[in-house]
Amino acid sequence: MAIPRYWRNTQHYYNLIGSKCKKCGRVYFPQRSVCADDDSAELEEHPLSREGKILTFTVLRTSLSDPSKENTDVIVSEMPLVLAIIELEKGVNVTAPIIECEPEDIKIGSKVEAVFRKIMEKGEKGILGYSYKFRLMR
Repeated sequence: MAIPRYWRNTQHYYNLIGSKCKKCGRVYFPQRSVCADDDSAELEEHPLSREGKILTFTVLRTSLSDPSKENTDVIVSEMPLVLAIIELEKGVNVTAPIIECEPEDIKIGSKVEAVFRKIMEKGEKGILGYSYKFRLMR
């Protein structure tokens, strides 16, 4: 009996997994299958640090409406929303929300850590989506 795909992929659901070129060493996130530097298809999974620093950020104070009520995004209920570009390791940046703090508390260079949270609930069936967000290091 085969192991269900969900179980095989659990590390991807709760960790930041990138890919690293075996030839040149460049790291990518999200994962990719071909290196942009040397066209090599020899990439391997590369776990990324859950810690990083804020390179830049913006504060969103209004949200887009959804008149159909098809998407109930958790993000909409978290206004104002802070979106940041975060450097995880040299050359690997990710854009993500900063949570569990006031916008005034966030500074460029602040240390942050990844956490996994619900990001949406879709339609009447209540399909849930989870993703990474970041919070200031304590």
